[in-house]
Amino acid sequence: FVKWNLRPRPGMFAAEARGLELLTRAQALRVPRVIALIEQPAALVLEWIEPGAARSAAAEALGRGLAQQHHSTGAAFGLDHDNYISDNPQLNTPCATWLEFYRDRRLGAQRDLAQARGHLTPDRARRLDRIMDNLDRWIDRSGVVPSLLHGDLWGGNYLIDDRGQPVLIDPAVY
Repeated sequence: FVKWNLRPRPGMFAAEARGLELLTRAQALRVPRVIALIEQPAALVLEWIEPGAARSAAAEALGRGLAQQHHSTGAAFGLDHDNYISDNPQLNTPCATWLEFYRDRRLGAQRDLAQARGHLTPDRARRLDRIMDNLDRWIDRSGVVPSLLHGDLWGGNYLIDDRGQPVLIDPAVY
C-alpha cells in the first residue's frame, strides 16, 4: 500500500512511520510493516493488508488490543517528537500530568488552530477557555499513567484483515 502526497508537511511520513513502529513495539494489535519511506516524491510504502469482512469478534479484539496497548507506558505524557494529525502539526512536548497535556497540547492546540483559521468566534473561544480552566473538576487524575495512544483512532483508521483481526493504521501517536 502506498500513501503519497505532492505537498507533504516536513517529516510527515517519517513521523507516521515512527508512530507505526511504536504501535508495533507494543505488541498489542497488528500494524502494517513499513517497507519504505521515500522523501521525493513523498511516499510511505506499507505492507498490504488483505481486507476482510467486519465481525463482532473483531470489535472485541480491537478493544482488548487497545487495553493491552495502553499497558505500554512512558515517563511523561507526550512523546519525544512531534507528528501530525491529518496534515495539522501535533505538538507532543511532554507534560508532567495528563490534564496539562490534554488541555494544552490537544484542546488548546485545536482552539488556536480554529482561531487562526477564522473558525472560532471570540465568544466560543471564551467558553472553551472556561472549560479548559475547569477540566480538573471533571477529569479524575488518580491512577492516570502515561500510556501509548494511537492518537487518531476512529472507524477509518483501523481495518479488519482477512483473518478477522483488527489492524491499526494512520496513527498520530503520543
